[in-house]
Amino acid sequence: MASERITRCNPFAFHYHLKLRRPFHDPDGRLVDPVIQHPVSGSSKSPLLAGLMSAILPGSGRIYAGRVFDGIMGMWMMYLVGNSAYNALKKERPIAGPLFGIAAGFVYLGEVYGGWRAAKNYQYSEENSFRMSK
Repeated sequence: MASERITRCNPFAFHYHLKLRRPFHDPDGRLVDPVIQHPVSGSSKSPLLAGLMSAILPGSGRIYAGRVFDGIMGMWMMYLVGNSAYNALKKERPIAGPLFGIAAGFVYLGEVYGGWRAAKNYQYSEENSFRMSK
């Protein structure tokens, strides 16, 4: 969950919140994105398919769910951690290799979860968007 949250904390997140028109400002002005959310009814995006796509190519499930920049950030994050693990293992570093390998595993699982969660909770529709006039 932490890996998925780090990927969602990118410069483009504010745009997604505006598009969904949900209440997202804390009284002190921080951007709030709750962990527990309600699924979007009537969404045409399959959470299972998004999760499977991210399992094959990390980040692609988020792109399928319409969160293109989150998907790109997820791909980039997976590349950085995976490449670090590969290079550390290739150079036979006994501590860095396994640590980066474990981190790459967590990022990978976070991407699968993130694709599933993006398709389930972050779909825009008129009936599910928060009205600013409320």
